[in-house]
Amino acid sequence: MAASDLPSDSVPLTGFAIGVAAEVDHEVLVTALCDAGAEVFAASAGGSSRDRLLDLITGRRLDALVLTGAAAAQRLTNSAARRGLAAELHAALSAEVVVACIEPVAGLEVAVSAPHTDALIKELGDFLAVRTPQLTVAGRRLAIRGRLVLVDGEPREMPPAAVALLRVLVRQPGHVVSRAELLRALPGGRHKPHAVDSAISRLRATIGDPRLVQTVVKRGYRLCADD
Repeated sequence: MAASDLPSDSVPLTGFAIGVAAEVDHEVLVTALCDAGAEVFAASAGGSSRDRLLDLITGRRLDALVLTGAAAAQRLTNSAARRGLAAELHAALSAEVVVACIEPVAGLEVAVSAPHTDALIKELGDFLAVRTPQLTVAGRRLAIRGRLVLVDGEPREMPPAAVALLRVLVRQPGHVVSRAELLRALPGGRHKPHAVDSAISRLRATIGDPRLVQTVVKRGYRLCADD
């Protein structure tokens, strides 16, 4: 039976993108997360898989990162330092990407901790459901899920820059967000000002409704949230 065919309470991570950093291959954990409806990106001892996971975290393309222990966290941190991404990693894990762990991990802001897989999945699902509520915008129901946005329940994949700006806008629905703040939110850094306009255009195109984000001349942009 596919995850989508199961009762909704048995697939608490449906649509969420979850990263896994483990000391060794952790097939049981990965399988359980997939069965719970998550899109999973796992990294173990291999350098290439860890680099891929780092790119997803720093690009704010994951909803959560599951760490199996302190050693896995240290390897990820070391890889980030080697690539000059230490600050980006810390920023992402302090804000957009939720940290969950099975064994204690020091030095990180851990949102969810549980001693075994089933409890971890339930608690992480509950936490993400509260953290990422649906928002009605221009008559459409929106919810961000890692690398995509749900529009009236339909998943639509969105470029990283567009997702990053949408995350900022949904935190302040109905309020004007300056171009400078949006520029700082773009992944990668060192963007020219017009990058904000390009990302907003892609955001509008992906949603399919230009009313979603209103341009406020000489001030910035605002999400047209319904009352």
